[in-house]
Amino acid sequence: MRAEDFADFFRAIHGEKSPYAWQTRLAAQVINTGRWPAVEMPTGSGKTSVLDIAVFHLALEAGEPPEQRRAARRICYVIDRRVVVDQAYALARDIAGKLQAALQDDGGILREVAERLLALGGESPLQAVEMRGGLHIDETWMQNPLQPTIIASTVDQVGSRLLLRGYGLNPRVWPIHAGLLGNDSLIVLDEAHISQAFAQTVRTIQRYRAKMWPEQAKTPFGFVEMSATLPTERPQEEVFSLREEDIDENLRVRLEAPKTVELANAPGGDRDDETKKAELLVRHTIQLATELAEQERRPVVALVANTVRTARDAFARLQAGQGGAADVVLLTGRMRPYDRAQLLERYAAALDPKRSTDPERPTYVVATQTIEVGADYDFDALVTEAAPLDALTQRFGRLNRAGKPERQGARAVIVKAGSLAKAPVYGASVAAAWAYLEGKAKAKKGRKSDKRIDISTAAIRGWQDITPEMQTGQPMTPVLMPRDVDALAQTNPEPMPHIDIATYLHGFETAPADVQVIWRADLPKDLSVAASDAETMQAYQEIIRLLPPRREEAIALPVGSVRAWLQGQKARVLADVEGVGTSAGGNQEEEEDSIRPALRWDGEGIAVIRPQEIRPGDTLIVPSGYGGCDEFGWNPESGALVPDIAELARNGRAVLRIHPAALAQYMPKDAELPKAVEEDGEFTVEPALKTLAASAGGAPKSQVIADLARGLLQAPGLDVCQYPGTPYAVVAERSRRPRQDAVALEAHTLHVGKVARRFSEALLGDARLRADIELAALLHDLGKADPRFQTGLRGGDALAARLEDPLAKGSGNWRPTWRHEYASLSLARAVVAEQAQDEELVAHLIGTHHGHGRAIALPEEEGQGEVAVRIAGRTIAGPLAHGLYRLDSGWVENFLGVMRRYGPWGAAYLEAILRLADWRASQDESRGAYAEEATANA
Repeated sequence: MRAEDFADFFRAIHGEKSPYAWQTRLAAQVINTGRWPAVEMPTGSGKTSVLDIAVFHLALEAGEPPEQRRAARRICYVIDRRVVVDQAYALARDIAGKLQAALQDDGGILREVAERLLALGGESPLQAVEMRGGLHIDETWMQNPLQPTIIASTVDQVGSRLLLRGYGLNPRVWPIHAGLLGNDSLIVLDEAHISQAFAQTVRTIQRYRAKMWPEQAKTPFGFVEMSATLPTERPQEEVFSLREEDIDENLRVRLEAPKTVELANAPGGDRDDETKKAELLVRHTIQLATELAEQERRPVVALVANTVRTARDAFARLQAGQGGAADVVLLTGRMRPYDRAQLLERYAAALDPKRSTDPERPTYVVATQTIEVGADYDFDALVTEAAPLDALTQRFGRLNRAGKPERQGARAVIVKAGSLAKAPVYGASVAAAWAYLEGKAKAKKGRKSDKRIDISTAAIRGWQDITPEMQTGQPMTPVLMPRDVDALAQTNPEPMPHIDIATYLHGFETAPADVQVIWRADLPKDLSVAASDAETMQAYQEIIRLLPPRREEAIALPVGSVRAWLQGQKARVLADVEGVGTSAGGNQEEEEDSIRPALRWDGEGIAVIRPQEIRPGDTLIVPSGYGGCDEFGWNPESGALVPDIAELARNGRAVLRIHPAALAQYMPKDAELPKAVEEDGEFTVEPALKTLAASAGGAPKSQVIADLARGLLQAPGLDVCQYPGTPYAVVAERSRRPRQDAVALEAHTLHVGKVARRFSEALLGDARLRADIELAALLHDLGKADPRFQTGLRGGDALAARLEDPLAKGSGNWRPTWRHEYASLSLARAVVAEQAQDEELVAHLIGTHHGHGRAIALPEEEGQGEVAVRIAGRTIAGPLAHGLYRLDSGWVENFLGVMRRYGPWGAAYLEAILRLADWRASQDESRGAYAEEATANA
C-alpha cells in the first residue's frame, strides 16, 4: 500500500466519489511529513475528509516500530456543536463499518487498510465512539489501548478528560482518560474560530510535551485546527489552504454559486425596550421568510436566531400563522437526540443538498447557531438575525449548499431591530459586522433602500479587509502555566481549591459544563417524600439500574438554566453554544414552595438533590410531570407532560416498564394497561407481558412495546423489580453476568504481566519503560496477601485464608475498606530496588494502580505483621504496614519526581497501560480464560 492509494481508499469509502484535489494534496503532505498543518477551507468543501486521511495514514504506518510511527491510533474529532458531533459520529461509524465488512472481501484497498489496522492489536480494524454529555458513554474504546478509534466529541468532553478532570467521571479514572487522549492521539478541532480558548490550551500542552518532560514516552500527539476562517495570523507554511489548481468543476460549482444578501431594519425597532425590540425582530423575520416562500416560491426557507428563546418565539408565531398550510420545523442543539433523529428523518428529503425534487408544500426551518457549522442541510432562502461576520458566513454556507445550477440565485436577508449595542450572546461584534456589510452594500436600481451584497463563497474569500472586531469575540483565556499543570496532575484526592478548568476550555467569560436532563414518567410525583423512605429509594435505584439513562433521551443544558427552571424562575438568554452561560431573571434564592428536586444519577446510584446542589457534568432525572420539554426540545415555559422515551431510546438488553404512566403514551387510548399480578401469593409479570405482546395497534411506538414484550416472554430468564407499594414492575432480560470464579493471586499477577507486556511492546519503543511496566504488573497485587483480604475473599473463612494459596479474586461481592496497593508497595520494596530501571516509576505504578494516592495517600488502618507471597517461583516477603499517609513517608516526593520526569500525561499513559492490562486480565478471568501455570519470570 502506498500514499498514492489514498484516492482509491476515499472512493471505496464514499461510493466511488473521487476526492477533491485539495484532499489528495493534504493526504500526501501529512503522509510525507508526518505533521498536520492548520486547515483553512471554505464551507462545503469537505473538511471532514481529514478523518479519511488520518485513518489511511495510520494504516500506512501500522507496521512501523512504536517509536517511529507518527500516525495516531486515536483520532478525536472535536466541535462545539452537538448536531455536528452526531453527524461526525455517523461518518465515523460508516468508515468503521465498511472496514469491518471488507475483512470478508476477496481483496481491494479496503481490505488491505482493514488488515493493517487490525494488526495494531484492536478488537476490530476501527472503532467509532460518540462522547457527548455526561451519560454513560461506550467505554470499550479505552479498555484496549491498542484499538484504533475515531472519537466524535465536544470541547467539554475531550477537554475535561485531557485536563485530568473528566466531566461525569469518577476521579479514579481521570488519569486513564488523560493518558489515552494525551498520547497516541490526534485532536482535530473543527470550526476552530469558535473554540480558541480550547485551541490555546491544547497548543500549550503540545509545547510542554515537547520540552518539559525528558523521560516521557515518545508517542504521537497531533493537533489540527480547521475552519473556513482561521482566527489568527500564522506563517504561511503552517496553514493548508485552497489553491486555484485545487478547484475542479464540482468544487467550483459550490464555491461560485450566486448568492445575495439584503440588509433589513425591522420597522419600529429603534425603541429602547429590549423585549419590544425582540418581538419586532421576530415579526419582521417571519414576514420576510413568508414573502420568500410565497411570493418568490422558495420551497425551503430557514430562519436563524441567536438564542433558543428567539427561535422558540419565531417558531410558535410562524406555526400559528401558517395554520397547517406549510411544514414548520424547529431545530436547536437543545433537543433529545432521539427526538432530533425522528424530526430529521421526517424532513430529510427537504433538507438534503442532493435533493432532486422540492417538497410538496413550503418548509420553514427555524434554527439557532446549531446549523452554522458542519451540518449538512440545504436551504433555498435564509433570513437571519444580525450576527458576527464569521457566524453569518457559516449560515450562508447552508444556502444552496451543493451549488446546483437549477437552484441558482439563492437569497438571504439579515435583520436587525434598532441598536445592536446590547446584542445578546455576541456583544459588540454584531454592530461591527453590520457596519462592515453596510459599507459593502450597493443600492439596487430603482429601490435605494434595497442593499444587496454578493455572498457566494468565492466572493467572501475575496474580502481582505475583515478585522477581528467584526467576528465572534473570543473570551480572554488564562495561560495553562506549569503550576496549573502540577495541580491538575493531582487527581485523587483533588487539591483544594478546585481548579475551574472551564476557563481553559472556553475562556474567562464562560459557564460551567452542561448537565444532562432526562424525563421519566414512572418517577414518584414528590421526590422529596420518596427520599425520606430508604426502601422506596432503594427500589427506584434498582429500577433505574435496569433501565439506565441513555444519551438518546437526554438534553444538555447549562447549570444555571436548569437551576432557574427547577426554582420556577425564567431564563432570559440561552445561547445554543457549549460553554456559553445563561442569565436568569427573578429572585435567585430558593423558596421552599417553588423549588422542585431532581434525581442525580452517578452511574451506580441515585440521590435526591435541590437545585442549588446541581454540579457541572451531572446527569439529572426528573418526573415527566415537571414539563420543560416538547418534541422540539427544551421549552422551560411548557408545563405539559413530557413524553418518556426510555424504551424507544434503549440499547442492549430488552427492558420494559409495566407501569401505567410509562405505557400510556405508547398504547392506543382504549388499550388495556396491564398490571403485574400476584398468583398463588407470588408476584408474576407473565400475564402482563402476554397482554402487551398482543397489543400492537399499528402505531410504531405500540409495535415497539409489543416487540419488547414478545422478546421478554422468550428470554431464558428475567430480572424483575417491583415499584414500591404498587402492582407494577420493571422487567428486563436477565443480564448474562460473566462467571466470577476464585482466581489465584499468582495466576492473576502472571496474567496481568503477560497482557501488560503485550500492550507495552506495541505502544512503547523504550525497553526500559516496558520492563518497568511488566515488573509493576507482577508486583501490583502483593498486598492482597493481607490475611484480612484473604478472609474477606473467602466469605469470612479465616482458617482457609491461612491454609490455602492466596487469591486475587473471590466468588463473592466483598469489598475491602483499605487500599491493598499500598501494602503491595511495602512488600515489593526490595524487588523494586533490585530489578527496576526507575524505582520511583515502578513504585508509582504499583501505588496508583486503582487511581488513589495521586499525590497523597489518605490515612487508613494498616495491616499488621509480615506476609510472604510466591510469584513465579520466587517468594517475596515483607511487612504489611506501609505508612504512606505520613507526610515524611516520601510518597509525595515520589509522585512529584515521577511528574517532573514523565509529565502528567506521560505518567498517566504508563499508568493507563498497567491499569488497562489489569482490567483486561480480570475480564478474561471472569470468563475462566486465564493461565494456571506459573512460568513467567518475576
